[in-house]
Amino acid sequence: MTRIARLTCCVVLGSALVSGCSTTQGIGALGGAATGALIGGLASGDATGALIGAAAGAAAGWGAAALYEYHVNQSRTVYEDAEIYGYTPGVGPVVKIRDASCSPRTARAGESVRIRSDYSVNSATGEPVMISEQWHLEKDGEVLHEFPVNREARGAGGWLAENSFQLPTDAPPGTYIFVNRIQADDGSEDRRDAVFILTPS
Repeated sequence: MTRIARLTCCVVLGSALVSGCSTTQGIGALGGAATGALIGGLASGDATGALIGAAAGAAAGWGAAALYEYHVNQSRTVYEDAEIYGYTPGVGPVVKIRDASCSPRTARAGESVRIRSDYSVNSATGEPVMISEQWHLEKDGEVLHEFPVNREARGAGGWLAENSFQLPTDAPPGTYIFVNRIQADDGSEDRRDAVFILTPS
C-alpha cells in the first residue's frame, strides 16, 4: 500500500472511531480520536498505528479536566494521630491514607465533584517529609485522566487535602473511581479509591 493510501486509511479509521466513540466517550473525545488516528498513521505509516493513535486521542479528550479549589491543612498533631490509630510515632510506614471520599456520591455530567483525602505522615526523625499527592480518574478499568502531582513537605501528623473536579458535559454515565495515592520520598506509599456514580442526564 502506498503512503498516500495508508494516510487515507488512517483518516477513514479515525472517522470510524469517532462514530463509534460518540456514545461512549462523548464529544470531547471525538476530535481527539480523529487527531490521534491521523498522528498514529503518520508516525507508523500503517493502520495499526492509526488505531493506536485513535485510542490515545480518545483518551486525551479528558485532557481539559483539572482540579481546582485545592487546599490542604494539618488536621491532627502526630500525638493525636498516634492516639486515634494506635501506632508509635516514628515507627511504621511513613504515609497512610486514612480515608478518601467523593461528594456527592451521585452526580450528573457537567457537575462538580469534591474529593477529600485524609492521610497521616509518620516521620522517623520528626522532620518534615517530602510527599507527592497523586490523583487519577478511572472508569471500567481504564485511566481516563491523570492530574498533576502535588509535591510538598509535610510535618508528622494528619493532613486533609481537598479538591474539586468538574465532569465534562458529555461524560458518559457509569461508575467512576477517583484514585488517591500518597508517596513519600523514602518509597513508602499508600492508595485509597473513592467512588462516585454518574447518572444519565
